Amino acid sequence: MKIVRLTENNAADAYFDNTFNDEINLEPFSEVALASVAVNVNPSSVEVNGTNNEIYISQIGPITLANGSYDLANYEALFFDMESSINDTQGNGLADLAESSVPNNEVGRQWIVSNNIKKTGFTDEGKVSIGYRCANYDGPAPEAYVGEQISITGTGLEATVKRDGGTAGDLDAYLASKEPLTWGCGRFYVNLQTLADPGNTDEGVFIGLSFTDHAKEKTTPTIEECAFGIRASRPGEVYQLNQEDVEYADDDGGTAGHQVAVSDYIGFERIEGKIYAVQYPTGASPNDRYLLTAADDAGADTALDWSYSENRATPLFPVIIMLGSAPDAIVDRVQLSPDAFRLFTAKNAPYTPETGATKGLVGMQNNGQDSSIHLSLQNGSDTSTLTTYLGFLNERNPTSGNSVFTNAEGAFTAKNAVFTSSLKGQGFYVELMTGTCEGYDGETGQRKNILAVIPESDSDDKLLFQPAFPIFLEMNNSHPLILRNIRARLLQTDGSNLRVQGFNSMTLLYKSGKSK
Repeated sequence: MKIVRLTENNAADAYFDNTFNDEINLEPFSEVALASVAVNVNPSSVEVNGTNNEIYISQIGPITLANGSYDLANYEALFFDMESSINDTQGNGLADLAESSVPNNEVGRQWIVSNNIKKTGFTDEGKVSIGYRCANYDGPAPEAYVGEQISITGTGLEATVKRDGGTAGDLDAYLASKEPLTWGCGRFYVNLQTLADPGNTDEGVFIGLSFTDHAKEKTTPTIEECAFGIRASRPGEVYQLNQEDVEYADDDGGTAGHQVAVSDYIGFERIEGKIYAVQYPTGASPNDRYLLTAADDAGADTALDWSYSENRATPLFPVIIMLGSAPDAIVDRVQLSPDAFRLFTAKNAPYTPETGATKGLVGMQNNGQDSSIHLSLQNGSDTSTLTTYLGFLNERNPTSGNSVFTNAEGAFTAKNAVFTSSLKGQGFYVELMTGTCEGYDGETGQRKNILAVIPESDSDDKLLFQPAFPIFLEMNNSHPLILRNIRARLLQTDGSNLRVQGFNSMTLLYKSGKSK
């Protein structure tokens, strides 16, 4: 019998590759067994700093991560930082007025980073996914909105919404969305093409964002409780932003107020971590739109700070309040990009999002084209730590070339499962890579050189295993075998590498078997 001790020092994976000075002679039909394993499990830690703190996603640009240290106790904070940074960075440049290159395929896109398939809906459990989904709803429908004293004629973008009754000054005619404004370039718009010309400026339409889910609470929204709002009094009069007159942001003259024209779309967009009041003016090209800001002497807020990192758990629900008597206040083509991941992963979602070709104003819905997106986790000098830590291939770019996704969804998925909070109950196995042994793998149904199966570890940071009785397996060498190099590796049950650190060892036993 021969005893062979394999060692490795400071390697990332439990891969043993030892070369010996003397030959190891094995007789025909020898047998091999695992005697013991002693490894130090790597707690999966990484330092994010100036050498590895950038992600690059084509069509969005560079995303800078916060510096910090992450391990098994707080790795989800890194996921959230990545997720937050991507969602807040998405849309850079959209604040430019009359922008002619608005990336329509970003509309309604929401990014998420997680190794929990229940959150993302992507790939296998335990493997990190950096993915996006789009969700665009094309108009009012009973399953998406609730209202009082409101009549809706038609469906989707062809629907017309108007006040069903009441007198001037009443605030009980409203349409409230069941879905909040989404993260990642979310938008809510209405078309004023059919806004009638009431008899006074107290009438019209108020489009607002409320902290309250009035559809759920079955309450009536008010102008005062909305966090942000635009009031359109009537054609020929003025917009009001948070109760103050507004003007185009690019007006040179600074004239207070701006006329409401028929066919205008007005509403809200999330741009660079803020919510802006925006207008697509009459006759403008599909990509032209203007920020509505306070007039020079009005003093109203021009944007609402609403970053993903600080306010993701606080939704804003769009509402439309009709002011005046029927049929003075009429709108149509109501459009909303809701919460993409809630719609796709939550049970009993209130409605199915529209993810097909463009409907309505270009730029508010998916444009029906594929998106070619490239992901790079490293733009600094450190080309391995972040990709390895997240389970991607150990290279500068974890993906090979661009990946083409449909507008509806897409994801970059790591190769290896990582971030297991505890090793207990996982299980491991030893794969012999020099010579053969009688092992079989139920996952593939094929023969595999599985030397031994280890059910679990008694520690989160160490794996110590010694069978009470070594189990010898036939090597099937019909001729003498001379070894100068022996290789073996320790894997997790899914076949992924086990991360280790420090000095580790594995002991094998070889003995002569029965001649056949």
